[in-house]
Amino acid sequence: MAVCINFRRVPFGVTNGVACFQRVIDRLVAENKLEAVFVYIDNITIGGMDQNEHDENLRRFRDVADKHQLTFNEDKCVYSVESVDLLGYTISQGVLRPDPDRMKPLRKLPVPHSPKSVKRAMGMFSYYSQWIPRFSDKIKPLANATSFPLDSIAVKAFDDLKSDLENASISAIDEAIPFVVETDASDSAVAGSLNQGGRPVAFFSRTLNAHELGHSSVEKEACVIIDAVR
Repeated sequence: MAVCINFRRVPFGVTNGVACFQRVIDRLVAENKLEAVFVYIDNITIGGMDQNEHDENLRRFRDVADKHQLTFNEDKCVYSVESVDLLGYTISQGVLRPDPDRMKPLRKLPVPHSPKSVKRAMGMFSYYSQWIPRFSDKIKPLANATSFPLDSIAVKAFDDLKSDLENASISAIDEAIPFVVETDASDSAVAGSLNQGGRPVAFFSRTLNAHELGHSSVEKEACVIIDAVR
């Protein structure tokens, strides 16, 4: 006699459990046309333009969940907040910034004292490069460091990068406001920013390769414009 057993909940340790859960929740959201419901594995974020809209979106989601016998750990649920930490970011009132808790190791990071520690610091800064205007220019003194202890220029670059991240934030995109692309090129790097009404929504930068270093100033400016609109 063959016996078929179906799980009523996702058990721990199942290889495809996470993907299965994500697929099921995504399907429920799509089929029921739930508004402002964002699912990342077991993190479900529900938003709204105001309290009433938030409450209505939450009610509709809970109704669908009850219909399909989905339950939640209320101890881990948070309701009606104006700021939420999600996937390493803090999201609040149209502003996105790195999660302060994720910044703690960076705040405690000492001045590099060896090639290995420089490489570690550069890796941490590079991860957050999208938050720092003209990142490629600012990190160059660290990238070029060959002797220790670091000279005053490299130490200042290190401290400035930490300070930039402490105060980093970008604005959420508002599709009703026109975009403005600003670009700039230095001798060794190019950079650009995407703004709306003077509010930054994205940054990028990169160092020039050996071929591009030989370009004229006009050619470098043209290069960064092409990079920015891609």
